[in-house]
Amino acid sequence: MVEIEQIKEQLVSFLHNEIFDSSIQIKVDTDLFESGFDSFSLVKLLVFIEKQYSIQVPEDRLTEDTLRNVNRLSELIYAFQEN
Repeated sequence: MVEIEQIKEQLVSFLHNEIFDSSIQIKVDTDLFESGFDSFSLVKLLVFIEKQYSIQVPEDRLTEDTLRNVNRLSELIYAFQEN
């Protein structure tokens, strides 16, 4: 199981390199929606999560709240790793 701090680091790196323009600074508390996160970004993120952590997050758990920032998203991933 990957520790939550490592999940945060991996997500920040992925978002910075694969989702957002390099001019956008992504931190664990950055509001992803205000930064331009969209449905295409979500698909890429879900593929990353499935490959990186071998989990599938149920659609009903993907809300604006759980996707708001890296902190909340990391908590969701961490919780599903335990199951």
